[in-house]
This record gives sequence, C-alpha cells and structure tokens, in this order.
Amino acid sequence: MTSIPTVTCALGLIALSPTISAKPILHETFSSPQKLTPMGRVFDTTLDLGWRSTIGYGDDHLGQSMWEIAADDGGRLQNTTSDATASYIQGEAPAWQWFSNPHASYSKSTTISISFDYAADGDDQLMLHLWAVQKTNDSGSQPWITNNQGWIHGFSCQNEALSKGGYKPYNLKTGKALPWPQDIAITTLKGQGTYQQVIDLKSLNIPGINSLADIDTFFIAFAAKEAGGGTMWVKNLQLTENKTTSK
Repeated sequence: MTSIPTVTCALGLIALSPTISAKPILHETFSSPQKLTPMGRVFDTTLDLGWRSTIGYGDDHLGQSMWEIAADDGGRLQNTTSDATASYIQGEAPAWQWFSNPHASYSKSTTISISFDYAADGDDQLMLHLWAVQKTNDSGSQPWITNNQGWIHGFSCQNEALSKGGYKPYNLKTGKALPWPQDIAITTLKGQGTYQQVIDLKSLNIPGINSLADIDTFFIAFAAKEAGGGTMWVKNLQLTENKTTSK
C-alpha cells in the first residue's frame, strides 16, 4: 500500500485550546460535474457566482483554462492539460471563486483552517491562492479585483489594488495588499497528498481585520505550474472557522 503524505503547516505562532469546533466557511465536495465559465478578469459582478475559470491572453496564448469539475473519484476539481509551452495557457490559468464570508460581523475566531486532497503529476506544481477581499468606501478605476490574464506559470502577478466597486484584496499569506510579487502563493504542492494549514488572521496585521468577523469576502484560486505531467486535481476542499472552547 502506498502511503499518501499529509502536508501540514501554519502561518504565525498559534496556541489553541484542546477543544476546537470548526464551522464551515466554504465546503466543496465537487459533486456536480460542470465546465467552468471562463472569464478574463474577476469582475465586481462575479461575487458569489461560484467557480469560474480563466480565458487565455493575447494572440500567442489563445484558449481557455482546462479546469473543470469532474465526476472522477466521487467529484473533484481537475485539469487534464499537459501543455507547458508558455505562460497564459490552459494548464496555468486558474480555477477560482470569490464569495461572501458567511461569518462576517459575528465570528470572533482569530484563526481559520484550510484543507484539501490533491494530486500534481510528474513535475507539475499546484498553487493555492487565498485572499481576503474587503469592501471599502473608495473606488478604483477598473470594475474588477484582479486581471486574471496576468497569471504566469501558476503565480498571481496582478496590478489592481482597488476595484471600481471599492473591493481591496489582501493576501492571506503575507497580509499585504495588491499589488504584490508574483510568487506570493499560499503554498506550492507536488505529488499527491492532503494539505492542511491554519492561518492566524490577527498576526497578518491587515487593516481592520482582527478576527474572522472582520473579513467581508474571500477569493480562492487553484493554478498550475505545468511541466507536462498528467491530470492535476483537488477534492474535499474545506475552509473553516476555528472556534476554541474551554475544557
């Protein structure tokens, strides 16, 4: 029997009491197969519209993402391409979702957890991006929170700091606001296993965010750094509140 590794890590130093109850922020079983709607940008109007994929960019990189929700293994998010020709192509363009925080305004938890099963074949690398996107009273020049067409080899390389609707993204690895260096992914994974991570929100020093209640919306994306391997997939995705309780 082949053992499947578990990758566990944490951002910040976290001390949790022994009893923890987890409440879902996002729980995806990917049980309904579908082709994902491809879009070139994450427009303000796409909030809470579910999973989307990405259109390629420019005359030399035409074509849309190959990410889809498939019935394989009981349901998973997968990408079957092995095209490693260049950037802005099918295997590298992300599958993403931007959604409202169901715990906004009332959860005092200062930590959240993310976990999922994954596989990245050969030398392919799976990249996870996770942002808090805050509603502000200001307004930017463009009606989108990020220009998806700029995703290069799985990395997020964006240049929008504030959307026209007033949404401002913050990276949940560093706490920094857009724009940031292209290599700021939450994690980069190879092989097959289960990924688990605890994020200490308070330690990120994001303006106005001291607990889960302070986050307006989340953005999550899975992208590929394609090296010619086979199918890449994600399943059993859970983003949860960590609520510590006393013994």
